Amino acid sequence: MNFSDLSVELLAHVLSFAVSRDVESLTVASSVVARDVLPSFPIIWKHIFCRRWESLNFPLDGVAKGDARLEINENLNARFPSSCTESRRFQLLAHAITPVPSYADIELTKKALGYSDEYHRIIPVQTPELMELFPVTFALDGEMLGNDRCVQANKPFPISLYFAVYKRNPTNEDIAKGDLRPVFQVGGVRGGYFELSLSKRQHQHARSRSRTGQDAMTSIGLIESTFPLVGKQPGWTRRSFGYHGDDGRLYHGSAFEGQPFGPVFGAGCTVGCGIRVEWGAWTYVFFTNNGELVADEDGAFVACSRLEWYPAVGLDSYDALHLNFGQEPFVYSTGTL
Repeated sequence: MNFSDLSVELLAHVLSFAVSRDVESLTVASSVVARDVLPSFPIIWKHIFCRRWESLNFPLDGVAKGDARLEINENLNARFPSSCTESRRFQLLAHAITPVPSYADIELTKKALGYSDEYHRIIPVQTPELMELFPVTFALDGEMLGNDRCVQANKPFPISLYFAVYKRNPTNEDIAKGDLRPVFQVGGVRGGYFELSLSKRQHQHARSRSRTGQDAMTSIGLIESTFPLVGKQPGWTRRSFGYHGDDGRLYHGSAFEGQPFGPVFGAGCTVGCGIRVEWGAWTYVFFTNNGELVADEDGAFVACSRLEWYPAVGLDSYDALHLNFGQEPFVYSTGTL
């Protein structure tokens, strides 16, 4: 039996488990694959896209089993020629996937100058199978508050245009069609966004104030690659920005001169931080609090340098912290990617 004698359904099933190189080789070698299989079964390149994304970034839970949908968002779809099939679009996108922020790099904090388990130990607090590969929920487990430390993401936000995947809940239109599945949307991004959710956690050393007499606090922000992860909070250096939960101030370049900015936040809150890159030369950082854009008298968007910014959180409380890089629906409506 020749390869081309197999039914297109069987060929599609086999190819959905192949790597991109083999699928592309068969497309050249077999007119049946090129003409009959790939255009009719976009799921092949969707599966390849999904596997490549998960190998570099975070899991797309439910997509492989059909419990969640994977689709290209409207803005990105409009950039493809009308003659470009869905299969071809996912083929091109699969080759354009790059690493993006996906989890907390706890191990990097452990290597920082000044780190000690006694004061700075940070532990994952999530299901065992995800603890080592994909830590996004963690907490301070040291014996005393007041010694500042940070955790940054595994990767920075890319400087140039890149492709990201964000999860969203089904829309009213989806529900009207009877499709209640969540959707992972692929879109082109200039900048980036992430969220931090805080929840109360019992700890044997927990108390409301640190050894310095300050309130326990958590901060969220952006840092550059050489930021000292022990002894500082985001915003305390010139190449970092931080929105601090204990006083609601925005810090940039100083530990003592934060400016009044937004509401305080703590356990039970979800805050976010993002970068907005304009098509010209301007780049801005912005923050959200429980789904609302935070703004002071100067507005919501703060000018920043165009660097490879790492998402970061500062820990000086025992609250459990959960990072969302798009693997779950955001509280803040980011609109189109």
